[in-house]
Amino acid sequence: MGTNRHDGKQRYVFVCGTPRSGTTLLAKVFGSNGQVVLGIERFKRLLGCGYVPELFVKDRFFDFQVSDTNARYEAYRDYYESARRKFEDARYIGDKIPNLYKRISQVNDAFSGEATFVFCYRNLFEVAASWNARAQNPKDRNWPEANDYREAVKHWNDSFRQALQAKQRGIDLIPFSYNAFVDFGLSSGKAYYVDFLRELGLPLGQADEEALTLEFTRLPKIRARRVGLAPEMITFLEAHVEVDLIRRFIRRFHAAEPGLLDSIVSCRQPMAGQPSGGPSPPRSVVSGKC
Repeated sequence: MGTNRHDGKQRYVFVCGTPRSGTTLLAKVFGSNGQVVLGIERFKRLLGCGYVPELFVKDRFFDFQVSDTNARYEAYRDYYESARRKFEDARYIGDKIPNLYKRISQVNDAFSGEATFVFCYRNLFEVAASWNARAQNPKDRNWPEANDYREAVKHWNDSFRQALQAKQRGIDLIPFSYNAFVDFGLSSGKAYYVDFLRELGLPLGQADEEALTLEFTRLPKIRARRVGLAPEMITFLEAHVEVDLIRRFIRRFHAAEPGLLDSIVSCRQPMAGQPSGGPSPPRSVVSGKC
């Protein structure tokens, strides 16, 4: 595989980011592209040991084993059958694993530097609210009770730190803002996604368009299920977010894009007990104003 993502040769790609940052939505859209084969946590259980290029040859990629992952093949049967049909012609082959952000350097070395990493990030308070809702749900056996809003901010800060360190080491990493993608409607989201594809030297295809439409149609129902954060939780997050770290991230990846800092570290979650819905007016961690 080639080392230059614009040379037209087949290359590995990995989507990562703090869990609950929208990596699955991005992966389902991105994986629909006619030149991309992307697993949905395909080899999640092998990430710490044995995560090697040999997993991404066709026979092994579609040989689903219990030791590979806890992501159910049945839930993505049609997705993987589509991936099988385009495997030989794909320009990018890889996987979506949120916590891979912790091992970017190791994975990059294992794949001989021939990989692109897509770092998907989302507003802190949205991520923390999602973590907390799952932690408080006694029926959610796949999410530890200890992984609440307090743990969320630790992981969220660390994900930006790891992304910065990877870039400083010369690893090929592309940032992807979930909020810039979904917060302003389908037309704006499509434009943002097209710019992302352009970074990878990929065209927007009909399958991409269909996947975008489907996922944006589902968003209102997802937003309606959001659970707000209590005031003391918001205060805790405001006290523990590493604003200077995010400033460095923005300078490294986005130069001086207006309003980006507030979009990442401002509270736009409804208070606990208030109705949810679309994006709320932000309360700025930087200024402390609503």
